[in-house]
Amino acid sequence: MAQIKGHRIFLTGAGGGMGRCIAAMFAKRGATLGLTDSSERDLGQTIASLGAEAGIPWSRVLDVTDASAVDAAVRGFAAEAGGLDLVVNAAGILAVAKVVDMDPAEWRRVLE
Repeated sequence: MAQIKGHRIFLTGAGGGMGRCIAAMFAKRGATLGLTDSSERDLGQTIASLGAEAGIPWSRVLDVTDASAVDAAVRGFAAEAGGLDLVVNAAGILAVAKVVDMDPAEWRRVLE
């Protein structure tokens, strides 16, 4: 894996699942993290799970379907971290249904 120590990484969906695992991997390798999730509780659990080596990462509750909020969050993290090296979009939702059976509003929500 490429050198990550000192890289400034912005991560969506850090509150659970794959996003939490990615945050842990980057924290162990010394990255400066900007963590976001739609759930304040889940985001707090991720931060608590990272341990002392991660310090206190920059974090925000973020709705990734709101483009202006995403832009503000990325810019805010980059300004505070002194730049930005990588963005990882791990945000997502799970809708258990066949696509043909999905309500159009639910399909739109999944895509957004």
